[in-house]
Amino acid sequence: MADKRFEVELPEEVLAAFGWQEAEVPQKLREAVVMELLRLDRISEAQAAAFLTLDRYELLETMGRYQVPAIRMTPAELRRELTQEIRFCRKVRFWGKIPKLGVRNSMAYRCQHSRKSNFATEPKKALIRI
Repeated sequence: MADKRFEVELPEEVLAAFGWQEAEVPQKLREAVVMELLRLDRISEAQAAAFLTLDRYELLETMGRYQVPAIRMTPAELRRELTQEIRFCRKVRFWGKIPKLGVRNSMAYRCQHSRKSNFATEPKKALIRI
């Protein structure tokens, strides 16, 4: 896609209000336009990252500066999704440990922020071999 060039005149007060240096104005304006398009769902996050040549983490940081939400859900959708996650975590906790054959102290499923280790303990006889 070819870039289009525009000439924009801005009063000195505008640059001073934003705290921008004259050299960074083209990039800042490009950033602001892309963030507004992203806010309006006219482009995807991948497109925004490509337009601004940012990686995923830099894009999320930029979205935060422009207060563009990273999660686009209504409060009802978010509530429904969180309720499903809580039910899943309770179900796993209720079932407790799910042993695997030949391995002690392991769990097949675990909530994301569980305090248990993700590493299974190997049987002692496997550790004694020389």
